[in-house]
Amino acid sequence: MLKLSQNKGFLLFEAMVAVAVLSLGITLTLNSFFSIIDAARVSQDYIIASSLIEAKMFQLETGEILETEVQSGDFGEGYKDYSWVLKSKALEDASLNEVTLTVAWERAEKLHDLDVVTYLKR
Repeated sequence: MLKLSQNKGFLLFEAMVAVAVLSLGITLTLNSFFSIIDAARVSQDYIIASSLIEAKMFQLETGEILETEVQSGDFGEGYKDYSWVLKSKALEDASLNEVTLTVAWERAEKLHDLDVVTYLKR
């Protein structure tokens, strides 16, 4: 009488469960990876915006006269996605202007901005 082999292998169901677990793991890993890339892009945008604010403030502190209460513009060809708005308000009690500088940019159809408020001598 022939004995049937006791060779145990994987069932189709076990293989399908293994593939599903592996797919879930890969999906979660890729999702985390893309979240990290997106966070790096946002961080880069804020670093650029703060550098542009610093450059614009330096221009103001070195003598650019505040001609009107509100001025706006862009930063030229290298930073065409970024624009700035400068609001100046004279303080009556002191010989100072309250200056608010806003740098704005659009990324992924969402508007981002960074504001800085400082006081400059008139």
